[in-house]
Order: sequence, then structure tokens, then C-alpha cells
Amino acid sequence: MQIRSATHRNYGRVEQVSTLEIAILATTDLHMQLGDDLPGGGLARIAPLIAAARERHANLLLFDNGDLLQGTPQADEIARAGLGPHDVHPAIAALNRLRYDAACLGNHDFTYGIAHLRRVLRDARYQLTLANAGLTDGAPLWSDTVMLRRRMRDAQGADHMLRIGVFGVLPPQTTEWEPGLARHLQTEDVVRAAGRAVSSLRARGADLVVALSHGGPGEDAAPRAENAAACIAALSGVDAVIAGHTHEVLVRPAAPGRAALVMAGFGGSHLAAVTLRLRGGGGAWQITDSIAEARPATVPGCARLRATVSWLPQGTRRRLDAAICRIGTRLSSHFALLGVDHGMRLVESAMRAHAAETLPHCNLPMIFAQAPFRTGGRGGPGHYVDIPSGKLSRGDLSRIYPFGNHAAAIELTGSEIAQWLERAAALFTHLPDAPSQTGPLIDPDMPGFQFDVMSGVEYGVDLSRAPAFDRCGRPTGHPGRIVGLCHAGRPVARDQRFLVFTNSYRLNSGGVYETLTRGRACLLPEPAQARVRDIIARHLMRAAPPRGPLRPFFRLHAPPGTKVWFDTAPEADLSNCPLPVMTTERRDSGFLRLGLQF
Repeated sequence: MQIRSATHRNYGRVEQVSTLEIAILATTDLHMQLGDDLPGGGLARIAPLIAAARERHANLLLFDNGDLLQGTPQADEIARAGLGPHDVHPAIAALNRLRYDAACLGNHDFTYGIAHLRRVLRDARYQLTLANAGLTDGAPLWSDTVMLRRRMRDAQGADHMLRIGVFGVLPPQTTEWEPGLARHLQTEDVVRAAGRAVSSLRARGADLVVALSHGGPGEDAAPRAENAAACIAALSGVDAVIAGHTHEVLVRPAAPGRAALVMAGFGGSHLAAVTLRLRGGGGAWQITDSIAEARPATVPGCARLRATVSWLPQGTRRRLDAAICRIGTRLSSHFALLGVDHGMRLVESAMRAHAAETLPHCNLPMIFAQAPFRTGGRGGPGHYVDIPSGKLSRGDLSRIYPFGNHAAAIELTGSEIAQWLERAAALFTHLPDAPSQTGPLIDPDMPGFQFDVMSGVEYGVDLSRAPAFDRCGRPTGHPGRIVGLCHAGRPVARDQRFLVFTNSYRLNSGGVYETLTRGRACLLPEPAQARVRDIIARHLMRAAPPRGPLRPFFRLHAPPGTKVWFDTAPEADLSNCPLPVMTTERRDSGFLRLGLQF
């Protein structure tokens, strides 16, 4: 994806005119996908793109936009085992090898605590920046801003010394997503900190300013917004914005009053690139043109980098491969967006047992909300959970539940439960009539991890009705599409009270469910706010995984005869699809497209 635009940002008087081009490259949300063992993406596949760009451009800057250090079983076990005095974390070793210039941190980089982060970053040979976060004790790990001084070559072969200012920001909610982190880390509003960083860099003579925003576009500049990259792009003095956090692929070209903004997906699926053409000299440069791109990582991986990132502490591989239990059925998320997912049923079973153990005297009916994490989409046809029956290892648990979220619970009314489900139901397209043409069932712009399903209640989604909320959680004015909402066989009353189990990210996050969770205290006692993945592991060591026929979490309704298409993995077991499969087609994208009929 490439978008070109002409821009004219002038920050000084041009004396002697030269022209030069600077390529700004960035990764984001790698989540420890460092190799190329998955069907798509990975830093090893990004590496050849970086190498090709270095050959093509005399002037190049390389950044990482955070959420590097967490997301795989390897990351978990390195954190558990710790690093020896001479060990270098494989993610840091990889960025060192690729000659990164600077990086910011994302919320998930704090998952394993400050002590682990401090040890890991000890070996980084690039600079770190966070403008809206600071440690409350110990030596600082990053700077508010970074000023890179680089010799840049112009079109005539002459060298110029340029000063490139860089700053990073992360969601202020980071301290709320990790219990106990607020004692060691303080955060502030993203846009306020960004404005201060830009002013500081420009006052110190920066010729260019690059923002590393570990947050989604976020047009809303509300105080302490989780996602505000678009607001940063509109700040005077910013020349390029690398966004992330929401795992989207997005390219917004520069425009009058707005810097170019690029989001490069996740897991090394894409490489963000902003190429700036400058005219000027003598410390005064004007941007005359820019090209913004998200380059897909589809080339063969780099063997040298693959070797660099394969390291694990002694005994770790054996621990990852050790069996936790045996499962009698294949666990896959191929139809999770249609409400059928064996792995999510396993998570539900573990959370039910945890609730019964930690809240034995609770007299409220319990509901369990969760979202699938691997549902294809932007991650490609290999981005699914797919674990065969037989041994279930500790490494497999990180595929079922890849993030370090903690268990949380809040009290909601029946009306709020319905609204929660209405927000999730924005995932599905509106099908008011049985169309003559087959259209998509799923809105591709809504990430799967925003699609919560609930167990403990029964409900359906009537696709003939317009959604009550759009994919960003904004009301549409329509009455909604959730039908038949019942608990224990009886309709849910608007004022009926429930205890809803969710996770620390959903409880403190902005976005789709924010108005339902904002300001609510977690009702679990602190010892019960364990990591969800640890709760699952403990449960499976004590009890057998759930067996029996797979029940969908919800029912889908549409006018009879309605035809839709749905993309899934070629390896999907079509017998698990809750709707009749009429046709199948292998797409150039690698997905298997199913023709479904109501």
C-alpha cells in the first residue's frame, strides 16, 4: 500500500538550495514474532525489506514502535527463567543486528515488570524514548526525546548534517492494565506530552521530527485518550507519524496541516515507510514531497536473523514442550467469528472454575466475556489457533491466550449486557434483504480482538437489523440487533444484575466498550486477579478439558436465502461451520472463501 502526497513544511529560511531524500522505516507490534516460522510476517521477513531499502536509499532511519518483548511462549519463558549476565535478549539482539536508530516502548513491553525490562534493555545499542511516561524510582531507561545527528547525502553527492528529533508515546492506561505497575510508572496525556516534545525538539534545532505513537489513529483528543496518533499528526512541527497498538494496516498521506501517518499491522506483517524529499540547506529544510507506504513482508526470511533470534535459556524448550494435559479434540479458531471456538470454551471452563474458587459466596449470576485473538484477517490465513488433539503443551497455551491480561470482574445490569453485545455485533454486515449478490458477512475493518462473546447467557444476532453501534463504538441511532437474550432460559430483565468476568485490558481500555467499563472497580480480590493464561494452566492441571459437542456462543439470523461469504484457513474443518457451506474457493490471499447461506 503506497500513497504519495505533495507537502510543503518550511521551518526556516533556505540559503543554499540542495535536495535530498530520507527514508523513514519502522516496525510496530512485533510481539516477539522475530523469525519466519509462521506462514506470514515476522521480523526475519522484514529484514530483507530493510536491506533492500538500505541499498536503494543513501539516507535511512529505522525505528521500532513498541510491543516488541511480549507475545510468544519464548517471551514468557525468557521472562520466567531470566537472562544470565552475558545473555542478550533475542529481540534486542535482532534490533541491534538490523541497526535500529531508536525505539519507543508499548504497553505490553511492561508485562513482565520493570526489573525484567531494565535487564533486557541493558544491551540495546539504539536509543529509547517515551515522552509521556516516567519511572518513579531507579535510573531512567529512556529519554523524553531523542535527537539523532546524521550525515545525509544530497542528490549531488554532498553531505549535510541533519538533526532528526524523535519522540515516543504509549497509552496512559498502561499503568492500569498491569496490576502494581502504577507504583513504578507514571503516565500522562499523549497529546499534551507530544506537544511538549515537539516544542523541545524544534527549540533545539531539529530539522525533522518523527513521532512514534504506540496508539491507534484516534481522531478524538479527549484527555488521556488511548489512541491519538491522528491528533499528533496534526501538531505543528511533526513531519511523520508511526502508529500502532491496534494492529491495523493504515496509510494516511501528508496533507496541509497534517503529517503522513502509517500503521504497519502486527507481528511483522508489514514495514512502515515514509519517504521525505527535502529542499534546502544551511540548517533550513523544506519538505516538498512524501510517499507513505505499508510494505507487506512476504519475501523469504533472512537466515542470519533467524539464527540470531532462536536462542532460549537452557531447559526452556523442554519446559515449553512439556505436556500440561491431553485434549480429545482439535482446538481451532477458524470459525471463532461465527461463535464456534474450542479454545475459547476451554478458557471459559477455566474461568468458571476460578470464579467458583475465588468467589464461593457470590449470589449474582456470572457471565464470562472474552474475545478471540487469532482470527485471520490482517494477520493472514496462518493467523489462527490450530492445535491438534493429543498433548497440550505450555507453549500451546500462549497460542490460545497470547497476552498477559489479568482476570477482572465488574457488576453490570441486563441493559448493559445487551449494550455490550450490541457493540460486539458491529462486526457483522447489515443484511436487510436476501440479496441477489453474495456479500461479506464480516466487516474487515473491525479487528477480531474487539469482538467479545459472552457465555452464561443465550442470545442471537439478527443481521436484518442495522447495528446499534459502529465498529468504533459510536451509536448509530438504530435500535440494535441482539435478540432472544436469556439467562437460565428466561429473558434478561433490564435491571437484572450480573457479575461479568473480563480482563484487565478490557476493563481499563478505551474504544468499543469504554463507556461500559470506565471508572468501574474490579470486584475480584487482588490475589484472584491472576494472569488469565496462568488460570488456564492451573485449571488444566487439575481437571480434564471440556468434552462433548461444540456449542456456538450465539446464533446468527438473516432473511432466508441470504448468501454471504466468509474467509477462513484452508485447513478449517468445515463441519464446525455453524452455517451451511454452499461453495468453497481458494483465494490468491491464501484464505479459503466459503459461500454460506441462511
